[in-house]
Amino acid sequence: SSGINAEYGQYELSQLPMALFTENGFLRSNNKAELMHYLVQQSDVCTVEQTIKSSWKVVLDGGALLQRVVWRDNSSVKAICKSYVDYIKAQYSTFATSIVVVFDGYEPSTKDMCHRKRTPIEGLQVNFDDDTIIAKKTPFLSNS
Repeated sequence: SSGINAEYGQYELSQLPMALFTENGFLRSNNKAELMHYLVQQSDVCTVEQTIKSSWKVVLDGGALLQRVVWRDNSSVKAICKSYVDYIKAQYSTFATSIVVVFDGYEPSTKDMCHRKRTPIEGLQVNFDDDTIIAKKTPFLSNS
């Protein structure tokens, strides 16, 4: 019996694996630059790019895309959406056969803890239609 307890006693016992969570219960931040460096080392990127460039399937980060495209002040939602579609077509349609834009706002998400840790406030829910006018981009996209 004591041999069995000694065997299991060598393992960390906690509700959350401490390798993934901080002592406060928040999910640890990842290091995307380190991951990218590793992935580049593991593959011959140039050969792959030249071989499949004409049939790429592109997945875009919707959050980054929101920041990248310039909005004209006092534009309608329909005009803003068209500017995003035009931007995506101009940047990616010459080599991508399929383009998908992904937003990380689904509930529940593994990023929820990171968001709560970074920003203690929640954004407002906004209802709009194609004709709604958005005065300025920065205040609209902020969480205040």
